[in-house]
Amino acid sequence: MTAIPYLNEVWNVTTGCGDDVVSPGCLNCYARRMFGRNLWKCPACAGSGTITRFPCGRCHGTGAQNFRPTFHADRLEQPLHWRKPLRIGVSFMGDLFHEAITDEQLDNVFRVIAACQHHTFLTLTKRPDRQADYLQREAKRPGSWVCEYGPLPNLWPGVTICNQEEDDRNIPILLATPAAKRWVSLEPMLSVVDMTPWLTTTRMDPKAGLVRRIDRNGNTRTTKLDLVVLGGETGPGARPMQPEWALDVYRQCKAAGVAFWFKSMGTAPHKKVWDWPNTLGAEMQATHELPAVRP
Repeated sequence: MTAIPYLNEVWNVTTGCGDDVVSPGCLNCYARRMFGRNLWKCPACAGSGTITRFPCGRCHGTGAQNFRPTFHADRLEQPLHWRKPLRIGVSFMGDLFHEAITDEQLDNVFRVIAACQHHTFLTLTKRPDRQADYLQREAKRPGSWVCEYGPLPNLWPGVTICNQEEDDRNIPILLATPAAKRWVSLEPMLSVVDMTPWLTTTRMDPKAGLVRRIDRNGNTRTTKLDLVVLGGETGPGARPMQPEWALDVYRQCKAAGVAFWFKSMGTAPHKKVWDWPNTLGAEMQATHELPAVRP
């Protein structure tokens, strides 16, 4: 089981991102923080087999000693032993598409995903370019795991964003990625974000009526997001998310008929800012929606 409410299991077949900071969302990374806490053994101080407590005296709670990108071959077959259909997060304690994870290792991961059609797998990355490149290349490579299946119906590629800049940069790349469904984790939400261009495949033009959306390269786009997960930042030094930001994205998704899952407001540094019941009221009380498992 997992503490992530929209998943049944997490398959951490890879972990860690090293010292890379590729997004403002990396600054208070929960995974890095957990690697420095009592849930993980720190090789700098756990030589006796004991589990270190936070903070580690050598890496000071950052988890840098064992947060390097790592492929765990011993975990590769885990989903094959889960008989009940599950919604599984892939490598949520790292980035599956980190440059240190080889294409061969990715091939092994996706062969398991292709073999487990009774499960639904959600990937999540801050490196959408590599995710798109890999899945696009595999769709054309003779002998690839994907050739037999086409876009896997049980694979939902996703990207993490935290502000408008990342929305504008990362989501078009995701929408060009071969997939049955696509999703976005807007967490931690650090600014107002307008997601409306990505929530539908059409737009209303007062003169022309209903027209197809055109992507940034001038091509007709026929894909849209299927799920948006949103949450504030947690942990020490958490940056505040205004309730109105979350409510605005919820309304965008509701208007477009896109599934929306609200996680939490995050850590509350100032209670008056995070007055959840009075600020947002009943409008967002039933926002735990997920798209159908199959397209």
